[in-house]
Amino acid sequence: MAKFDVHRLRRGTGLVVDCQSNLNASLATRVVVPLVRRRLLPVPLSPRLNPVVTIGGEAFVVAVQALQTIATRDLAERVTSLIEHDRIIADALDALFFGI
Repeated sequence: MAKFDVHRLRRGTGLVVDCQSNLNASLATRVVVPLVRRRLLPVPLSPRLNPVVTIGGEAFVVAVQALQTIATRDLAERVTSLIEHDRIIADALDALFFGI
């Protein structure tokens, strides 16, 4: 598992992006952020806090305010990587934790 990899969840139909440093790969948990289909969100979002990424032609919101820790065993297959969006995801996490 690598930072910014997108995984399906073993239970449910959701996608999450792994936001944990690869230095912590030996831990039995990962820090993840849910990805929410943009079409399911009726209200405008803050682009700084909730950047939008495209996966398989569909827009997803990176819902950093719903950040969580889950057991590594609860992550299913890797779908893709969002490494090309590393800066906007890191900026969103900075906005969440530090207001910057």
